[in-house]
Order: sequence, then structure tokens, then C-alpha cells
Amino acid sequence: MLIKTIAAITLGFILIFALLVQGVYATTTAYEDSSSNNRTIRHRYLTIDLGEGIQTDAELTMPVLANRSLPAILLIHGAGPLDKDHFVPPDNRPFREIAEYLSERGFVVLRYDKRAIGANSTIEDPDMWYNQTIYDLIRDANKTLHVLSEQPEVDKDNISVLGVSQGSWIATRVAADNPFVKNVLLLSSGAEKWGDLMNTYLINTTLQYTREILDTNHDGFVSLSEVVATENTPYWTLAPLPSIMLVENSTGGSYRFVEGLETMELDGEEEVIQIDTTVRGLLEQRFQLIFADTEDRSCPFVVMCPPMLRTYAELDNLSVIGNISSSSILLMQGGRDLGLPPAQPLMLEQKLLDVNHPDHTIIVYPNHGHFLTNIGEDSWIDMGGPIPHYILEDMYSWLTDPDRKRSRQTDVSLDLSALA
Repeated sequence: MLIKTIAAITLGFILIFALLVQGVYATTTAYEDSSSNNRTIRHRYLTIDLGEGIQTDAELTMPVLANRSLPAILLIHGAGPLDKDHFVPPDNRPFREIAEYLSERGFVVLRYDKRAIGANSTIEDPDMWYNQTIYDLIRDANKTLHVLSEQPEVDKDNISVLGVSQGSWIATRVAADNPFVKNVLLLSSGAEKWGDLMNTYLINTTLQYTREILDTNHDGFVSLSEVVATENTPYWTLAPLPSIMLVENSTGGSYRFVEGLETMELDGEEEVIQIDTTVRGLLEQRFQLIFADTEDRSCPFVVMCPPMLRTYAELDNLSVIGNISSSSILLMQGGRDLGLPPAQPLMLEQKLLDVNHPDHTIIVYPNHGHFLTNIGEDSWIDMGGPIPHYILEDMYSWLTDPDRKRSRQTDVSLDLSALA
């Protein structure tokens, strides 16, 4: 019963990761769209051949008056079933925001649906979605990059790639394999192996949340009432340890701990569970379960299935980024990113310094979460939303200003001890 419970409700723990060359590069279909209300941007819709009979839809945006070779950029998704807009409910579409902002200012931008995914991030081919690996996504990004380079409006000497979260692991490898890539933008990135980072988040970071937030009297135990009380807080389902993981409604309408948790009565009062034994054991079991294939081919981690998780877990960025010698690199990170804390891009920065990389910049935005929105200094809830305008400005300024000036000064002298 406990295993089924863990597998069924892991979504609450991983939404912040929702908010990373072979064959023939070919577009099988292309047509223009003049129906957009935005009169400064032109759209071209493409069908991209990914090989092995797999095709995906893509969209190219560019200035409406584009009549010469322009700088171009490819957008690479984070984890999860994501379409070309990087759609996350209820209606967050950060890739569309980036594409329109940059195209209004002179860029050709290509974004594409992940394999097996359709509009509004709908899974159209469940078998393909379940079986894909991180290496499939790297090949897809490579092929899409070459489609971008073949567009007549593109300056082939000024092509960039942008990777978000999981897409940053992909973008570094695409750039390393394609030396013509001029700029690499890594948003909400990591340095170490993804499996190690996820282990830290799902176990250690979640235990820290449990001690600081759930255990209100800080006695080392979590009581039934302490857990249930979190349901009265906004967006409690997005917390690192939502109450549904620990408690359930009985048939009589009262709460009880989920079956299988070792409980005890403390001082003859209500039931409690011990944080350092029971909760830790639950979290460790959950971490192991996300990598195991399921009989019904469901995905316990929701945004990634076991074949993807097993291949992705072994990849790091630290061993790759030093090989990107011909591209300029921008690292943009939230100072309150719980899953990929700012210590991660700082490690990448150290590696770039160590190899004397000629042009790299790091920007850490204090109090911003994984989605680069301002969530507050002490927040444990990482909410998506529209990309702040100053982040888009910093992105554009870095891409266009040879002196790498930013639209505003950003404090990178942070206390990283709590999230390192």
C-alpha cells in the first residue's frame, strides 16, 4: 500500500522540474502564418523529421520585415511533456514569451514540440513518451539546430542555443558537438550528475523542509495535526512534502497517516512519525522507485519515465562545459532554486575559469526560484509565471552587447550555505 501511495502522488515533489548528430536534417513541411495579432513578428510553421519515422511540429518566429541574415537561437525544453511553447498549466508559456521578445528585437527563434508531444503539452504517443531516453532528446536537438541553420533568414555565423533545466544538459552537448554555435545560454542549470542532484532534493532538501516547516514545535517528530495544517496554506500541493504523501482521509472524514508508515504516540497524545527514521525511509524508498519500470508503464516521477530517468541520472554538465571553447556562455540562475541551487552554476563558472574560457557570464537572481520568478527569500513553494521583463532584458543585452552589459546590476554575493 505504501509503495502504491508513493508512486501515485510524486507529482507534488517534482513540479519545479517541469518549470534540458546523426541522420538527415530535413523539414518536410513549412508554411507562413499571417494571422497573428502581433504585427511585428512573422511566423513559419515547420514539420521536422527526427529520423526513424518520427516527426515533430516546430515554429519559427522572426521580425516581420526580416530581409537580411539575422542572429538566430534554438530553445531547448526542460523536463516533462512539453510543447514548443513550454506550456505549463494553467497558461504559462515561457518559450513563447522568449521567442516573441527576441524576434521583436531582430532574432530568428526556433522552438519545437518534444517527440511524442502535441499542443498544450499533450502526450500524443504514450509508448514513445515512455521509452524515450535523454540521448533521444540530444539527437532531436541536434537535428533541430541544423534545421534552424538552413533557414534563409539565418546568419549562420550567429546561432545560439538556450537550454532550460534539463535542456541545459542537452544544450552543452549540442554546443560541444557543433562548434559553429556562437552563444550558449543555460537557465536553471546544474553542474553535477542529475541523479545526485535529485537524490539531494528528494531526500535532504525535503527533510530540511520537514524540520523547518512541518515540525512546528521542532521536536523531531511530525504529528497528524502538523501535517494537516499545511493544507490551509496557499499552493500546499507544490511543497517538497505535501500532506497527501503522509496522510489520507478515512471513510469517516477524519485524517490518519497513510498505511505503512511507522507511527507512535508521543506522551500519550496524538500519533506522530519520526523525521530522521520514518520520513527519511519514505523519501529514500520514493527515490529508488522513480527509476524502476512499472507493469502498467506508468511514470512514478510524472515528468519523466524510468528509461529517461536512468539515462539522464548519469549525465553531468561539469565534464562537458569545459569543452565548449568556441562559444560564449551565459548562466542564469534563481538564488532560491531549491532543486538546482546557485552553487551549481557557480561550480560551472569555476570550471570555465579553470580552463581559461574567454567569455562567460553568470547572473544569480536573489529570491528567484527554478522558473526564474521571484518567490521570496524563505519560500518553499516554487511557482511558475510570466518571465520577469528584466530577465528577458538581461538575456537580450547579453546576446547583443559585445561588452556583456546587463540591463541592471544583479547581486551575486549570496549566502549559499543553506542551499549548497
